[in-house]
Amino acid sequence: MAGCSYDQLDTGHLIKWISNRMRAGADKHFSDLDLTFQQVRVLHCISRGSGQVSQKQIEDHLNVSHPTVTGLVTRLEKSGYVTSSRDSEDRRNKLVSLTEKARSAMAEMEEGRIEKQKQLVKGLSDGEIAEANRLLGIMLNNLKND
Repeated sequence: MAGCSYDQLDTGHLIKWISNRMRAGADKHFSDLDLTFQQVRVLHCISRGSGQVSQKQIEDHLNVSHPTVTGLVTRLEKSGYVTSSRDSEDRRNKLVSLTEKARSAMAEMEEGRIEKQKQLVKGLSDGEIAEANRLLGIMLNNLKND
């Protein structure tokens, strides 16, 4: 970035750059598990949902489209991390469940997430982290109706 300092960039650019670097670092970290950052986010969503959630819940949690989640789930199924089935109570819903392979990899995934979080906030006090989170939350809420 020759000729431009970080303080000359607008907030949106800084957030985008942070996001890109976090994603690239996570993709590299999880490559030995044959997972991408987005796939890990799907697995984390499912694990928080007691090991089984609907595809719609994944869409809402990740704030992505149905076709995006369908592609992620399909790739996770092919690599043995999830299984999917139709909901017996509502056949329109597709339920996605973790496999034993995913459950055994969750500790490593969580370790990677914590490592990246620590790297992100290195050098910030607890108060500064709380303030940054508060401000980012406000910014996110400002854009919710767009």
